[in-house]
Amino acid sequence: MKRHTEISTQDYVPEYYDKQGNALKVLLVNPPNEHLITTNVPEYYDSSDSTCLPPLGLLYIATHLDQNTAHSVDIFDSLVHRVSYEQIAARSLNYDLVGITTVTFCLMNVIETVKAIRRVNQSIPIVLGGPHVAIYPAETVQIPGVNFCMTGECDQTFTLLVNKIAEEVGDYGTIPGLYWMEEGKVQSNPEDDFIQDLDTLPMPDRKLLEYKHYHSILSHKNVGRNYVTTAFSSRGCPYKCIFCDRPHLGKKFRAMSAARVVEEIKECAELNIREVMFYDDTFTIHKNRVHEICELILEQGIEIKWDIRARVDTVDYPTLKLLKRAGCCRIHFGVEAANHEMMKVLKKGITRMQVTEAFKNARKAGIETLGYFMFGCPGETRSQMQETLDFALELNPDYVHFAILTPFPGTPLYHDALKRGWFDEDYWQAYAKSPDQEFMPKYLPNTLPREELVEIQKKANKTFYLRPEYLLRQTLRVRSWEDFIRKFTIAVKMFLH
Repeated sequence: MKRHTEISTQDYVPEYYDKQGNALKVLLVNPPNEHLITTNVPEYYDSSDSTCLPPLGLLYIATHLDQNTAHSVDIFDSLVHRVSYEQIAARSLNYDLVGITTVTFCLMNVIETVKAIRRVNQSIPIVLGGPHVAIYPAETVQIPGVNFCMTGECDQTFTLLVNKIAEEVGDYGTIPGLYWMEEGKVQSNPEDDFIQDLDTLPMPDRKLLEYKHYHSILSHKNVGRNYVTTAFSSRGCPYKCIFCDRPHLGKKFRAMSAARVVEEIKECAELNIREVMFYDDTFTIHKNRVHEICELILEQGIEIKWDIRARVDTVDYPTLKLLKRAGCCRIHFGVEAANHEMMKVLKKGITRMQVTEAFKNARKAGIETLGYFMFGCPGETRSQMQETLDFALELNPDYVHFAILTPFPGTPLYHDALKRGWFDEDYWQAYAKSPDQEFMPKYLPNTLPREELVEIQKKANKTFYLRPEYLLRQTLRVRSWEDFIRKFTIAVKMFLH
């Protein structure tokens, strides 16, 4: 995707909006999840009963708008409120502009939200952004009822759009990454460069959210007493795994300073948030930064739990031991496969020995682990899938996440599958052009049939989670009756699945 430096957000933030101008009331919506595309993981993984985490992207956008302009902004998270589309539409009547975060698997929910708003309000501008828009902007802006779509990092550029709408001049040519319709044709502007200095972004103001309502099944704490939130300390992933892509964040690793990260952690602690889940693709890329973060937390005496995502080849025992001392309670490791050939196919760039060492050292340091594994890799056989399950049992992490490999839009895996003729058409783009409630993602054709993959996934979950020793270990970790009820509910759903 082409980028340029001609349009800079710093050149287009009118300072007078701090004091005068037409201040707008902006509503940012995280849509319901009633109509989800069938995913490649069991339902109990995605259930909001087990986990409900804040919409961090909307929070960054809202904070920038709130702190840099006279516009007012509210975030309405449908996953917290569990409201109907009609209730969202009724709420929109009190605002001048609506922004909706858009993920491919939730596209039908976004469309239903737009329809509901349009039934009661024909004139309010509706803006879509998010991962789906980053991949299919031209298709998305043509959804009936949508006025604008935004690609790239929208933390600052959304503010530019709101300012421009407030001016009522109709000239959108200076807003990076903007798509809109004009005389029946799609118009667009090139994206701005990625934000290089993430410390320049304002600290996400979690008071703009009903932050006390968020929780995770993985959390050690009690819902309603100690709260859970998410955070980013970096953006961009430099690794080459073929099944993953985040086009709106890029491949270049950009990290916040240790001081900025710890300042945000401290702010969370002051809100009585007791666990922060870092959603960086890989938190531990720069080991010195990790050490500095941990040392600052210890120096300032911040008491808070946090978990991270890391690669097995970016951690060692001294680092893990320091992470534990600073409050890191859990690490998510992407393993995916046990077989060297499959790891090579996926371009993981790690070895089985590195995986074993990382899990052993994390356990030795006293940090919980969550391992991600996949079935259905290109050319993978049944015996290789069994090898992956056996490896997961051997590693014995605290939690596992077994998925069926799905070629997601925008990933190298999907592009390669199209080039090889494994699919008759670009079916993700076809879905983006004509969303259908009955749409179902396809699995790779050069592995086992869908039905067998699903059965292997079910078997893996039951084999791992229903072991007597595992059930005993989890029972001993129950902190309260509420904690027991939540975990018991998820266990029942898993068993029935």
